[in-house]
Amino acid sequence: MFYIALAFLVGVLWIKFKVISISLILTLLLLIMIKRLNIIILLLMFISAISSFFLISSYNQTEIKNINSLYNEPFIDDFVTFKSFTPKSTYYTGILNYKNKDYRYFYKILKSNFKQDLTHKSCRVKGEFKFEKELSLLNISTVQFKSCQENNIFTPIYHHQNYITKIIHKSGVTHPERILALITGDTSLIDEYYKSNIKDIGIYHLLAISGTHVGTIIVLVYQLLVRLNIPLVLIKGVTILLLLIYAVYTGFVPSAMRAISIAIIILMLPIHFRKSSIHVLSFIFVLMILLNPQFINHIGFQFSFLISLFIILAKPYISALKPLKCLFIISFLAQLGSIVINTYHFNQFQWIGLLSNFIFVPFYSFILFPSVIIYFILIHFFQHSFLLNTYINMLFKIHDWLVQLFLNLNHLKWYIPKLNQYSLLILIILTLIFLYILVYRGFVTSVLSFLIVLIIFTHLIRPHYAELTLFDVGQGDSILFKTKSNKSVLIDTGGKRNENVSFKHNNIAKYKILPSIKKKGITTINYLVITHPHADHMGELIYFLNNINVNNLVLNIESFPLELLKEVTTKCKEKKINILDVNQVKKIDIDNSKISFLNSFIPLSDDKNEHSIVTLIEYNGINILLMGDATVNNEDILLKRYNLPKIDILKVGHHGSRTSSSKLFIKDIEPKISLISSGKNNKYHLPNLDVIQRLKYYGSKVFDTQDNGELTINLDEEVYIVYRDNLNQKSLARESVS
Repeated sequence: MFYIALAFLVGVLWIKFKVISISLILTLLLLIMIKRLNIIILLLMFISAISSFFLISSYNQTEIKNINSLYNEPFIDDFVTFKSFTPKSTYYTGILNYKNKDYRYFYKILKSNFKQDLTHKSCRVKGEFKFEKELSLLNISTVQFKSCQENNIFTPIYHHQNYITKIIHKSGVTHPERILALITGDTSLIDEYYKSNIKDIGIYHLLAISGTHVGTIIVLVYQLLVRLNIPLVLIKGVTILLLLIYAVYTGFVPSAMRAISIAIIILMLPIHFRKSSIHVLSFIFVLMILLNPQFINHIGFQFSFLISLFIILAKPYISALKPLKCLFIISFLAQLGSIVINTYHFNQFQWIGLLSNFIFVPFYSFILFPSVIIYFILIHFFQHSFLLNTYINMLFKIHDWLVQLFLNLNHLKWYIPKLNQYSLLILIILTLIFLYILVYRGFVTSVLSFLIVLIIFTHLIRPHYAELTLFDVGQGDSILFKTKSNKSVLIDTGGKRNENVSFKHNNIAKYKILPSIKKKGITTINYLVITHPHADHMGELIYFLNNINVNNLVLNIESFPLELLKEVTTKCKEKKINILDVNQVKKIDIDNSKISFLNSFIPLSDDKNEHSIVTLIEYNGINILLMGDATVNNEDILLKRYNLPKIDILKVGHHGSRTSSSKLFIKDIEPKISLISSGKNNKYHLPNLDVIQRLKYYGSKVFDTQDNGELTINLDEEVYIVYRDNLNQKSLARESVS
């Protein structure tokens, strides 16, 4: 079955990863010659590969058709099924199912006394789908509550789940949401800050339903029923029934389905078949994709199966180890097995996880999760037990203390640049080599070689050229200048435009800027420049300071309101970041680039745009001028005060507003390329058409983030720009601008 599953994977990978798929084909051909597989297996392998290719191709085409349909007709008035209904301060959010596909949703509460729980209910809603790259969100305007109904065969189980959830919340335990997450795998109620912390130290996977969870349940059931002298056949039947109910509790998430399916098959198989665990895993892998092709894109599914595969392949080594050492090795295997997925999806190696998992895996496996399961059982009978609550609260206190201990290492992040198919294939081969070294050469040799080779690999694949990136942050600004040696200057952070600066929203930094920075392999921002104190330029600042290393923060201090400056200063002291006043620091040199901060400030102006820091970057004979939100008044000062060079790349002032980019200024600097940062269908109707025509009149090529998405300009050798092609929103166009 293992070879059939590998052949099945060939067809799946062929659609998007042809290089890896071809490599797998060659590997299978080699295995066929070595193992001398019979003709029936070969035929099944061929059918498996072809079938999976057509299955996933058909699924992808259907998905594209559905997405295009929703994109063209984003408004719906139809039934949806709420899979989770999580209350926030003024809104509800979670996951719903619409036409057999899951979407995130947002529902703003109109009544302050709203207390309905729509979890697992089908309701007619009115709303609009919002699309951002590959993410989609349903913004619900109306829920027709009278239409809501429970028509699911699992309704009794859901009722019990809701009942026990309320009991746990009322029990007096400190962290009811964490208990529910450990039981069901649902982390929607957990505080985002806490989730971020456990992700940073590499233990987030312990919240996913895994073999540990299922194994604990089986052991508890077996131990109880055996002591009651119940026949083995009946024990197996009861265990399987409880596992099926548990699958409903978890919402049928892929990791839970893998663990539960394998457990049920092993319970049903005769004992001499149970040694073929790799074939059982392979069978479940193929079966789950056949039943639901969208699982193949589920990150939890990928993590679950790859880590399980590595553990099974290392079985000859770990089976001879003592239990505690075995857990340590499994922790390393989890990191080794997940590195390809972590690198591909998140461009990060969670090296802290190598250390933290040695502590947390035994803690979760032997103490926390068994205790939570026992608590879950006892809470049915003792709803306000002081001793029970005290014990559970103590465990979470120990847990949080350990988390804080490892968070002290969090500033040492390890980002891995974006991989192409060839470098991804090399990484896959390397992880398999390290697995081989572990099994046949031992743990220490494997870990040391793994870390050394990964350091070299990270350095070799890092892009060794300077570039300028204008991030797609909607109606805001954020620009990154990166040198050959990966030193960087970030000008502005983007943010939501409000009357006052707010640091409450961080979706722009979290989902747009930081992922792109990770893909470039940048771990530290050497200088972060805030041009002026408007939310669309600095609204993400605090989130940035909390989530990436920053050495220096450059501000026009005189332009900042006192309270805002105090908040920023406090955070910088906490993070040991130098604050530099632009009035004192006129220029900085990074590698072979000269960065000048031009003084065109109008201190007495009530318009904060006229306090903007204007930045001139000179690199390799290329002149780059970044205008912030400077107005025509600032431009006049620049023309009088400086002998500006001809500009190769201009970041157009104030999002292309007519308050900037005067005819006199554009004529004087003659920009070859003009970059505009603006939001799609923004209420200000920017960029202004006259400004665009003026730029083009003077020979400038104009690129706008609302049309072209994130813009990246290579500044070495052949200068070229990479942007999104309007004719095909998912493809990138490349245009020479040298």
